[in-house]
Amino acid sequence: MWAAPLRTVASGVLAEPGLGEMVVSFSTIYPFGGALQDVLDWLTARGIPVVAPVVNDAQSIARALDRRLMAAGRGAQEGVRSAIAAIQRAEDFIYLETPALDVHEFGDVGDELAESWWPLNEIKVRLDEVPSLRLILCTSLHAAPGTPPVLERVRNQALVDALIELFGSPFSEGPARSDRIAVFAPSAGPGRSLRLASTTVIVDDAYALTGTTHLWRRGLSFDSSLAVAAFDELLDDGRPSEIRRFRRSLIAGRLGLPVSALPDHPVELVDALHRLHGGDPVGRLVVDPLRIDDDPPAASTVAAWNPDGTRASGFDPVAWLAGIVAEVQSDLLTDAPPTP
Repeated sequence: MWAAPLRTVASGVLAEPGLGEMVVSFSTIYPFGGALQDVLDWLTARGIPVVAPVVNDAQSIARALDRRLMAAGRGAQEGVRSAIAAIQRAEDFIYLETPALDVHEFGDVGDELAESWWPLNEIKVRLDEVPSLRLILCTSLHAAPGTPPVLERVRNQALVDALIELFGSPFSEGPARSDRIAVFAPSAGPGRSLRLASTTVIVDDAYALTGTTHLWRRGLSFDSSLAVAAFDELLDDGRPSEIRRFRRSLIAGRLGLPVSALPDHPVELVDALHRLHGGDPVGRLVVDPLRIDDDPPAASTVAAWNPDGTRASGFDPVAWLAGIVAEVQSDLLTDAPPTP
C-alpha cells in the first residue's frame, strides 16, 4: 500500500512577501526545470541569497525549489488534481463524503482547472462514459458548529446547485432520480444530523483520498488543508483489500450498521440506499429538507465567502477582507431585531 500527502494552499501565502508575485511576473520569469545554478542566480538577483548546496544534491534541491516557488506564485491544489485524475479512471464505483460541494470553476484563464476541472463535472463525464459506474455521495444537512450564518447559507445553496447539476434533483426532494446515484445524509440520533468535518474520495477501492480538502471552491483552492491519498495493490476477491475494508467500515459507520450487514457490490449498495430512503424506521438517514433561502445569496456574497485561491495576480487581500466585513455587517443588520 502506498500513501502520498497532498496539500492545498492559496497563492501568495507561502514564501517571502512579494516572492510569489515575482514568480508569475512575465518580466521576472522563474527558471522552472532549469539547472540549480540558474535557480540560485535568479534568487540572488532578487535579494534572496542561498548558500551553495552540495553538488550531488543539486537535482533534488532544484526540484524542491521549483515546488516551493510554484506554490508561492500559484498556490497548491494537489488534492483536487489527485482526486480528479482518479475519477477520470473510475470503472465501477465512486464514493464521496464531504461537508461542502459546489460547481464553481476556479483558476486563471487558460489553466486546466478553469476549463472544467471541478470534480462533479468530471464525475458527470465519467458516468456518461461508463454505464456500469455507480456514485454514492454522503454529505451533512448542516455545516460545522460555529459556522457563520451567511457562510452556511452560501454552503447550503452551493450544495443544492451542485446536486441539481449532477442529477437534476434537489437534495430536499429525497433520493437521486438516477438508479446509478445515491445521496444520503447520516443521522446522529433521533432528530439530529451528523456534521462532517472531513472529506473522503474513494474510487474503485483502488484509490482513497481523505483529509480536510473539501469539495468546493474554497476547500479545493483557498483554505489551507492537508489530505492523504492511498493506493492499494493487495487484492482480495479482485478488489484492493485495505481500501475496500476502509470503505466498508466508513459507510457502515455512517449508516449505523455492522459491516456484515452492508452490501459490498456497488450496484447492491446503491440499491440498498435507495430502499433506505423509501422508509427508514430506525432513523439511519436524515430526512429533513436542506434549509435554503428563497433568494439565493448574491454573487458578491458567494465570491467573498467561497473565494478562488488560485489567482496569481490581481488579488487584493485588503479588498477581499473588506468585502467579507461588509457582508457580515449586512447580515447582522438583516438578522437584528427591529428597533423599538
